Amino acid sequence: MALLGPFGIALPAIGVTLLVVGVIISAPYASEPGPYLHDWWSVLGVAALICLVGIGVWFVAEVPGGVLMTLGAVTALVAVGLGAQASPGESR
Repeated sequence: MALLGPFGIALPAIGVTLLVVGVIISAPYASEPGPYLHDWWSVLGVAALICLVGIGVWFVAEVPGGVLMTLGAVTALVAVGLGAQASPGESR
């Protein structure tokens, strides 16, 4: 998301918005442990919060805001990749 910064703030803001919407949509499955990361939803929520803080910091200083957004996006990707099950409700 931070790499899209030269195109303006609109694209990173859309990305952060989609991440927050994804966290909200995945909330019903928060209690189900993931196959590799049991507390995946908490990590996903913190990553979305880091991205939101990064958007705010972006308005003051672009580089630290971009770093925060990149850190949050990568953390969210890892949390979903290691924690989300292919079929919710299916036992391991």
